[in-house]
Amino acid sequence: MAVAAARIPRSVAAVSDFAAARYLYYGGVLTIGEPNLRPVLHLTVSDLFFFASLLALASIWLLDRRPLDIRVPAAVVAGTAVFAVGGLASSLVSAHGVESFGELARVVYITTIWFALSTVVLRTEDQIRNVTRLFALSVSLTALAAVVQFYGLQVGFILPGTQNFDKVYGTRMTGFTDHPNTLGAMCAITLVPALGVLAVRARNVTAWIVGHAVVGVLLVGLLLSGSIGGLAAAVASLGAWTPWGWRTRRVRQTFAVLALAVVAAGAYGGRGLLDSEVQRINTVTDPTSSTATGPGRLLLDQRAVSVIAQSPLYGAGLDGLSSEEAMGGIGVHNMLLFAGVGGGILAMIGMVMILASVMALGFRILRQTAREDGRSSGLAAILLASYVAFLVDGASAPILYIRYGWMAAAILVALRSIQVRNQGKRAA
Repeated sequence: MAVAAARIPRSVAAVSDFAAARYLYYGGVLTIGEPNLRPVLHLTVSDLFFFASLLALASIWLLDRRPLDIRVPAAVVAGTAVFAVGGLASSLVSAHGVESFGELARVVYITTIWFALSTVVLRTEDQIRNVTRLFALSVSLTALAAVVQFYGLQVGFILPGTQNFDKVYGTRMTGFTDHPNTLGAMCAITLVPALGVLAVRARNVTAWIVGHAVVGVLLVGLLLSGSIGGLAAAVASLGAWTPWGWRTRRVRQTFAVLALAVVAAGAYGGRGLLDSEVQRINTVTDPTSSTATGPGRLLLDQRAVSVIAQSPLYGAGLDGLSSEEAMGGIGVHNMLLFAGVGGGILAMIGMVMILASVMALGFRILRQTAREDGRSSGLAAILLASYVAFLVDGASAPILYIRYGWMAAAILVALRSIQVRNQGKRAA
């Protein structure tokens, strides 16, 4: 896959460069799983860290003229441009134009500026692993908060800036998110990274305990969310990674430990939670049930296709309210159809280009690292499996603008940029 590079100048900075921006980036990743922590101007703590990282990077370049080596896949840039054309045209005619422009800016920021930031501050595979660990740890904290909610403890008051921490949806918990489905998606997306980078790669007993505890908390958080989409995403992600990871003895040992833990939980107090999840699956997928959301989502998808066909060039607007009005008062629960309803066919095509190019990039990394370095190929497989979880969950949820969903993509783009740099060094 072609890579668009903007070099200022062509030389590559040393690993020690951009340390301040990198640690601020780490802070953004460590807090990305807590979207309800919004202390200033409705911005999340994670937003503030990433903006600070960008400012630090800009300051380094402006004051020291330290070289940058910005690399974003050309196909991602092209897809973003196509998405932006559709989104811009739709925003101009939308009844909520300002809000639609805002959401358009978010997508462009994520797939260009944020991706570029990742390629600059992450310079080694060890740093890629650090980010992957922090991502899993961040979501485990919000899953742990869901456990606290499950036991009825009201602790939101001890965290300034926390919004609606103690809001739950019946038996479905939310943690530091605004909805159970968000919690489920987060846990699904980070489950394989936690398994592959924390649990399997533990170097001592303490790290082994922490890694397996994080995996366990994520599994519990997934169950407490009651999200069927999240559960499907987790199964798909594990299915994508297991054939690759199963070659490693440590992976087989970890699965054995988790299987024993599930059996023990079912026997001693966790049976009710497992039964509740099974009952919810049956309820959601039963076409004869009045509360079944599965068949309803399919009808929503059909309606969304009809809305796009009625106005293919101009969408209703990329914000949620515009899409709901176009759909007759209910939101679109599909990432690609959400883009189509909001931004027209061009926005949907652009999003397909972005998603497909990242997937192709992941497979390219996997093939190359499999030939050169088995350790690196394992990391690529983990990130690709996490990205699969994002795509599967996006088939039943409008998570187009959610940064945690794009985290695996950003890390994959950064990993590819490291490969390209290393190839250049070897060629020189």
